[in-house]
Order: sequence, then C-alpha cells, then structure tokens
Amino acid sequence: GWTAALLLAAQPALLREAGVAHSDGAAALFAFCAAAALSRAEAGEGEAWTTTAGLLAGLGAACKLTLLAPLMGWTLWLAWRRPRRAARFGTAAALMIFPWFIKEWLASGDPVWPFLPRLFDLIGAAAALAARNTASNRWGFPPPPGALTLDGPGFLIVPLAGLWVLSRRKSDASRVERLLWIGGLPLAVLVFPLHAAWRYLMPVWAAFALAAGRAASAALAARGPRRAAAVMLVAGGALPLALASPNNELFAVLAPRPQGAPDADRRALFEDRCVDVAAFYRDAARVLPPGARVLLFREIRGYRSGFDYVWGDPMNQAQLDYRALPDPDALYARLKALGITHVLDHPASTLYQENPDYYDRRTLALMAECLRRRGKIVLSRDGLSLYTVP
Repeated sequence: GWTAALLLAAQPALLREAGVAHSDGAAALFAFCAAAALSRAEAGEGEAWTTTAGLLAGLGAACKLTLLAPLMGWTLWLAWRRPRRAARFGTAAALMIFPWFIKEWLASGDPVWPFLPRLFDLIGAAAALAARNTASNRWGFPPPPGALTLDGPGFLIVPLAGLWVLSRRKSDASRVERLLWIGGLPLAVLVFPLHAAWRYLMPVWAAFALAAGRAASAALAARGPRRAAAVMLVAGGALPLALASPNNELFAVLAPRPQGAPDADRRALFEDRCVDVAAFYRDAARVLPPGARVLLFREIRGYRSGFDYVWGDPMNQAQLDYRALPDPDALYARLKALGITHVLDHPASTLYQENPDYYDRRTLALMAECLRRRGKIVLSRDGLSLYTVP
C-alpha cells in the first residue's frame, strides 16, 4: 500500500495539477471513491453503498465528461451480474449528471459535447466546432516525438512492468483495484487517440499503482539482486518527488509565513504561481468600469479574475465563428452584439500560439486589425494587453 501511494503521489502530472484549479484530479478522486464504495456494496455491506457509489461516479462525470466511460463500464458490469444494483447505481449517477447535460444542451445543442455532435447538432455549429476540437487534440499516427512520454507515464508504467517481472509470486488484486480496471478499460479506449491521454487516464492511475504495490510486495520479500532491483525501480518511480521544488504553489497558502515575502498576501502568491496572468487580472479589474464585459483572446484562464469575461477562442463556448466573419468590421459588430466592452489579448502566451486548427493566421490577423481600428489600449505589460472597444 505504501509503495502504491508513493508511486501515485510522484506522478509528474499530479504534482503539476494537484495544487491548482483543474478537473482531472477531482475526477480521479471521485472515480476512486466510487470504486471503493462499490466494492463495499459488493462485499455485502448494504445497498446504501451502491447509491453512494452512483452519486460519486455521477459527480466524477459531471466534473469531467470522459468519466462517462467508466460509469458505463461499471453499469454494464453490474447489469450483467445484478440488474437491480445496476439500476440503483445508474439512477444515483443520473441525478448528478443530468443538470450538467441540460446546461450543455442549452448552450451547444449537444449534451455531451464534443462527443456526439452529428447526433445532437441542433444549433448548426456543434459538429464543425467539435471536428476542429478533436483534430487539435488527436496526436495522429505515428505519434509525434515525445507524445508517448507526455505527462510522464514512464514513472508509473516502467516500475509496474519491472516489478511485475521481478515478482515471482503473484497476488490477487483487491476488489477496488479490479473495479478500477473495469472502469478504466472503456476510458482508455475513449481517450487513447488524444495527445493528453495519460493525464485523462488519471482516474486509472490508482489501479496501476495498486498493481505495482502488489508486485513490489513480492519482489521486496526476495533477497539479493531481485530486492535491490525492486528498490531501484521504486526509487526511479518516486524520482519526480525528489526533483519537485519544496517551495511549490501550496507553500504560500499553507506556510505560516513565506520567508522570501513575509508581508505578501498568500492568496495572491498562490494565484500568481498557479496562473501566470493572475496579477494582470487583478490590475485589469481595478481599471475596468462597472458592467464591463471582457473577451479573452489567446487566453481562457479566467480563474478569480474579478470581472465578467467570455472566452474568445475558436472552440470553447463558440461565441465567435471567426471563419464566418468577412472582415474586421464584421468582427467588431459581433463583439458589440455580445456586449463586449473590452478585449484582453495575450500575444506572449506559450499556450495559445498560432495553430492551423485553433488560432489560425487569419483569425489572429482579423482580431489584430479590428483592435487597431477600433480598440484603445488601457493596460499593457508582461505580454498582455487590455483594449477598450467602444
């Protein structure tokens, strides 16, 4: 168990995302808790655990729609064995998911966007938008160099494979681990073609870690070279923990006083280290007039911005179809129709650079010309600019 916890805690993507606002960690937590609750129901501890498992699985799918895959896997598995339990589990999950489905249906016409756009394309744009979204997230074949190591899967898969070879005495998986694998298989099928597949598989990492822990238990019980090799594999898997900075994002919040900035606001330090545009947002909120509505261009991270904002990227929210706008005047007219009073542009962003499937060259040129003609800079620094578009 300790080996499993160590390997799980050392995952690079987990170290990067756990201290910030991100859905993958929450989805993984809900999936693990759902599997743990369902295992108690399977152990005969009462059907209340089935309801609890369904609620948790539904929370996970409402948090991140890819968790619909393990939810369906668990429901089908239960239906094959215990139909009544499957109905109870599915009903509890639906209670948590359907409010989100209704919201997405009203917003895009597709309750599970971007997964079934052709079936639910009720507003005429969901299918084309989902196609562009999918194209920008797939790694294609063969995968580009580095795709198979993105987010550090080797720090869990390599120790698992090595420990499995070293452990001659194989132990049985726990009920929780088996349930995580049952839910993980359909999730893997769904997310494997995407370049962030390992991060999207975070709900299954616990199963990998538990399997590695079982194998380590047998390998470490041996003597001589096998034990030494097992120790090296576990140490290699835990290496990201040693390489991580002790002064991480949470230090500014949890420490009594950061020595480097004893008088600083700890919440502001936390935000600045999590989101590199947070300080600019705070300054923008001070200069924006009451009732301002800001379009985020080449930026979507509006966490705790303090002002009303709309995503201006070509995919999320789909408020602006740049390809259908013939010129800068048409773009300006669309901004006014949306009630946009300001545009926040982030040309120095390393996340949202020119991309033929996202911010293509025409889109960037269209916005640049619109802002040149109609906009006026009210705040600019650190590669960000805030324009008023009266």
